[in-house]
Amino acid sequence: MLLTGVTGFVGLNILVELLASTSADIYLLIRADNETLAKERLFEALENQLISADIFDEKRIKILAGDLAKPLLGLSTEKYEELTELIDVVHHAGSAVNFIQPYSYMKAANVDALYTLIRFITTHQLKQLSLLSTVGVFSWEHYFTKPALIMEDTDTKSAFKYLSRDMGYIQSKWVMEQVAQEAIKQGVPIVIFRLGYVFCHSLTGATAKYQWWGSLIKTCIQLKAYPILIDQKEELTMVDFVSKAVTYISKNPDSIGQIFHLSPEPEDNMTVTEFFELLREEFNFDLKPVPYLEWRALWENDENSPLYPLLNLFKFVAYDNKSIIEVHQNTPDFDISNTKKFLEGSTIENKTVKRDNVAAFCKYLGVL
Repeated sequence: MLLTGVTGFVGLNILVELLASTSADIYLLIRADNETLAKERLFEALENQLISADIFDEKRIKILAGDLAKPLLGLSTEKYEELTELIDVVHHAGSAVNFIQPYSYMKAANVDALYTLIRFITTHQLKQLSLLSTVGVFSWEHYFTKPALIMEDTDTKSAFKYLSRDMGYIQSKWVMEQVAQEAIKQGVPIVIFRLGYVFCHSLTGATAKYQWWGSLIKTCIQLKAYPILIDQKEELTMVDFVSKAVTYISKNPDSIGQIFHLSPEPEDNMTVTEFFELLREEFNFDLKPVPYLEWRALWENDENSPLYPLLNLFKFVAYDNKSIIEVHQNTPDFDISNTKKFLEGSTIENKTVKRDNVAAFCKYLGVL
């Protein structure tokens, strides 16, 4: 099988699960100029995510130095052709994740790469593709339609008119899903997984330090204040649940052509306010709720603030003089019925955000 995005947070944990739950050889496509540098990137990611390098099985793991955003995955014609005949399953966790850059910047890695992979999985023999997407593809349509629950089979096309004021990342993921859906109609075996915000590993607390949630927590702890955001949920999901669910569900042939939300049960979907209240009540952080604009004013001119590089996310006006963050208040929940049905009989637990994993997360970030 082929795995992309292995040096990323989710992709690396999928590798761990694939090694544990299958006997397959696993080809890892890593962006690098050569295999030595690619292997260095992999081991650096293992260290950063507190995963033992002992999982590296030289007999099963095959390193490919390439690039998703380039023709033929950045591989030589010979290697690409060889793989089209050899690979039978692709797990596509590779993605450009950036909440500031425009669509034009994200397109190559998130949209063009999918076209390349569709050509790859339809060459010589059909190969199954597990595609990782995001519940964010619904953009901020809920600001107007106010659904309580978004189903796994809800059509995303109506979100199109809101995308022009959304992040380039979300725009690229929305287009990526449209491409995948059209391919599915043509008989291409694709399984779509829409992820909530992948928070941390439930046991180690390891997280993606480059993502915005950790920077938000650090900033609020420094300021001793957090923003008042009404019923804003981030679908905080554990990476070990996501990786186990993806590898387990994708083995079921009935999953082909279907969509799975990997997000919390509605009753477990913690709001931003509830998260900060947990920090305050369980860990005695000195935190107080502050109106959003007052809170933003505390750090928006501080270049040393952890959130400063993401200022546009909190300041760029999306609609009605509100930023992207603000229009995502009163967030709906996401139905996970299909996910639950396909996980029946397994031991995979959709772990909720609790004191222990939040403590591990805070220790990993160095704030506790």
